[in-house]
Amino acid sequence: MISEIVTLRNEGFSIKEIADELNLTMGKVRYQLREFDNNIQHNKIVVRQFHEHSSQCTLMVRSPYSLFCYWEISDKKRHMVKHHLNDEWGSFDLQLRLYDVTKINFNGHNAHCFQDYLLPRESQQWFFYDLNPNRTYCVDIGVITREKRYFFPFIRSNTMATPHLNDDQRGLSTSADLQWKEGIRKEPDWLEGFSSYSYYEKLK
Repeated sequence: MISEIVTLRNEGFSIKEIADELNLTMGKVRYQLREFDNNIQHNKIVVRQFHEHSSQCTLMVRSPYSLFCYWEISDKKRHMVKHHLNDEWGSFDLQLRLYDVTKINFNGHNAHCFQDYLLPRESQQWFFYDLNPNRTYCVDIGVITREKRYFFPFIRSNTMATPHLNDDQRGLSTSADLQWKEGIRKEPDWLEGFSSYSYYEKLK
């Protein structure tokens, strides 16, 4: 619910309009937004300042049910996307695609599932709510072409696992995973085949 409220606020909806749209009381909307803003302040989330020629998408864990994502798209990257798609940057809709890649060699097309999030223009951060504990996620950031025909991703985030709620939920962990977390291995078995090479690299 909070993600829907924040999305509408970012799109310029008033408190009353948000309440009407989501069938909530205005008091409930104010409370949710206040909790959201207080949580950001409490956790002192500071978006990293990137070099003007750098592009990056970073995924961070907040709780067993939520992740935080921030990104920077350089002018160079925007120019390359414009050139590749042969259109102006302002004609594109920015979108995030969140993948569940738990224990798979992700190739960009074989996620367990994914969900799309259409972004307010010029946004640089996003919260993902209502996720599942003990799962591994990654994010693609990209654009929807003018004709709305397809999603064109050009930056991929790191992978990030949501925490276990308790010991009973450790079914997906293996000894190799634990060795990775302890620094004994460079990466868990299920990530050894991971490659981010695709048109992300072609755009560099």
